[in-house]
Amino acid sequence: MNEQKRSRMLTEKGQSIEDASMQVIENEIGSHNYNEKEWPIVRRVIHSTADFDFARNNSIIFHNDA
Repeated sequence: MNEQKRSRMLTEKGQSIEDASMQVIENEIGSHNYNEKEWPIVRRVIHSTADFDFARNNSIIFHNDA
């Protein structure tokens, strides 16, 4: 197997793992008060920290002037 094909396979596997992780977050949190622009950011924070309380407690606050 050449290096380019191996690299592509690793990237695809990594993306598959990330997609599954994001689905776990979606399933665990369910409905939330974040809008369509905010939610991907909150979801990424949860993914990075493994701390679901960011969404459960509405701990991340967005401000229009920020």
